[in-house]
Amino acid sequence: MPKNNRTVTIAFKTTGVHNWLMSEPTSKGDAAGSFRSHANYLRAFANAADFDGLHFLKGLTNVASRAKVSLPADTRPASSDLDQVHKSLLNAWGTEIILGTSSMFIIDDELKRLSNNWAVVQAYYVLYHATQALAASKGMTRPQNHQPTQRLYGDFWLHQRFDLAPWTVGHGSSGCVNLPSGATIDEKIHPWTGCSVDNRMSLACLALRTTRQEEVSSALKHARELRQTANRKAWKEDEQLRLASGKKSRSEPSFPLPRLDALERQKAENKIRPFGLIDYLYRLRIKANYVDVSTFTDGPEDTSSSSAVNSDLRYLVASSMLVHELRISALVGQKQMYQWMDSWLRANSAPQMKMGLVQRRGLI
Repeated sequence: MPKNNRTVTIAFKTTGVHNWLMSEPTSKGDAAGSFRSHANYLRAFANAADFDGLHFLKGLTNVASRAKVSLPADTRPASSDLDQVHKSLLNAWGTEIILGTSSMFIIDDELKRLSNNWAVVQAYYVLYHATQALAASKGMTRPQNHQPTQRLYGDFWLHQRFDLAPWTVGHGSSGCVNLPSGATIDEKIHPWTGCSVDNRMSLACLALRTTRQEEVSSALKHARELRQTANRKAWKEDEQLRLASGKKSRSEPSFPLPRLDALERQKAENKIRPFGLIDYLYRLRIKANYVDVSTFTDGPEDTSSSSAVNSDLRYLVASSMLVHELRISALVGQKQMYQWMDSWLRANSAPQMKMGLVQRRGLI
């Protein structure tokens, strides 16, 4: 695999899409440093979801046990669009199985690297569709694009006070929110630090903080631009008064972006909602397809790194689906949920495929 370390930068104007040029280490080369950071972040999230790197079913069983005692008692709506719930679940299950089958059976390292470029995109869309399925099961209208869906994820997981890491962990203006009981955060942890049980929350919070920081930076720039516009407007109004009193006109001065004081900076940052797992996966989706397409292809420094990232992604997707399926089942009824699952499994899961929904069916 050629090590060209090329970074493609695109200036996005579409609402909800950001230029994710994060302050990631570059001393080992852009692609290698970025890959090492994100490999550690993904391992931290997967490990917080009870994954030891090897045993999918054991981890999922632990997640189900934690979820069944931690999940809030969602109130079943008087009515909900079951067709939309079902459609969103089908999209999530289908995307998950495509992620698994397109990468799990690939042995060649170069193809594994390439498959991860798409796996991070698919991982985001699984959580995107799962969030929309949960919204529909609560009687809400399905959101039509990314930002509303990401905000709903925050409403469902970050703003309700219950402990089910990593889904309930976020980062806001006051730092990490909903940390597991007893967890401490090392704010100075380096993203290349190997993940362990002791530091996984520090790495996860670093991933969320750096993801949110781009939005904060945009908000601060916007606040400065508003101040700049206000200064220019005030000067023009004063100039009109001067001219009306018979004074000579002046040349319009330049108006540089003003600095914000501490209170103004805090006010601007407070407007940015806390970011959670869905926002981090969205960051990877944009990064892999638009901003730095070489991260997952040129970044791995050995043949096992891509496999580890792929395994963490597949497990993170499976466990994320599990916690959403448990909440949706409580809202639409377990009988309905089993009908949907069994119908999908009959059509889409061969007996030898021990992945995706077939692993979780007995845990719902």
